[in-house]
Amino acid sequence: MKDKIIDNAITLFSEKGYDGTTLDDIAKSVNIKKASLYYHFDSKKSIYEQSVKCCFDYLNNIIMMNQNKSNYSIDALYQFLFEFIFDIEERYIRMYVQLSNTPEEFSGNIYGQIQDLNQIIK
Repeated sequence: MKDKIIDNAITLFSEKGYDGTTLDDIAKSVNIKKASLYYHFDSKKSIYEQSVKCCFDYLNNIIMMNQNKSNYSIDALYQFLFEFIFDIEERYIRMYVQLSNTPEEFSGNIYGQIQDLNQIIK
């Protein structure tokens, strides 16, 4: 159930943003009562943090899978970008875009995720 909550929350956060998504929205999307969310998560904040982590983990996995294939040529770079653009789910792209509108309290967490991603790319 926890994975289903996060999966649906990613879709909702990507469409409505953090402030536009309510716990009621998330609960309805998985057909449970709002109070039942608290069995799995402490707060909307913890659901959001886990959703962001899931998105960055997804991106990290794509990069790691393609990192060993790269021969660092322009053709290889184009191939990677082509595969990346067409393989990534639209809701993840929307979620990454929504990160620019995330409340300040999450900026440290997001910055850390970006730093981790930069280490993988290097």
